Amino acid sequence: PFLEKYNIPKKSFIVTFLGTFVSSYSLDTVIEAAKQLEEGDYSDIHIVLAGNGTHVEELKRQAAGCSNIHFTGWLNGNEIRSLMSITNIGLTPYSATALMSLPNKPFEYLAYGKPFLNSLRGELAEIVSKYRVGTNFNASSPIELYTAILKYYNSPETLKVESENARTLYEDEFSSEKTYQRAVHFIEEVQQIGKAKLQKFNT
Repeated sequence: PFLEKYNIPKKSFIVTFLGTFVSSYSLDTVIEAAKQLEEGDYSDIHIVLAGNGTHVEELKRQAAGCSNIHFTGWLNGNEIRSLMSITNIGLTPYSATALMSLPNKPFEYLAYGKPFLNSLRGELAEIVSKYRVGTNFNASSPIELYTAILKYYNSPETLKVESENARTLYEDEFSSEKTYQRAVHFIEEVQQIGKAKLQKFNT
């Protein structure tokens, strides 16, 4: 039903962006990469841009005539789950001026076991490289993004391995259970330090 609703051909290789269409993302780079894919006759690779925002109309104008780009608008929880179930790789195309360090979006992809293509530098780029859960690319380079997409399209084994890595990393480090355990441990440590200081003060 999701494929039919948004006119996405069956058995497509799907690259998904979930987010807000604002200046902190280089979505124009994504659209240019999609155009190059279409020109290269990769007709079964489709880019899904899910969300909305101040730049949506401009982005739609840039994407006019591209049959491999699909704008869905805002999606509810069930629709997001449907989309992620058919997604091959995710996108975190942050602009070069983006200031965040570890935004939430990449961890949504990890939770669904999806590797992602990332342009944010710093800690997130290090995680991508260290744990092999995706590929980093230059925010202003459509050809780097194009090449990164084809890396997974042309190698199902790479996609399989990095999908497994993504799910494992999320479960081991970033799931709500693990986050809760770390929070409890941190609170207990703070309490112990506080007790030690209080005992020292009272002696």
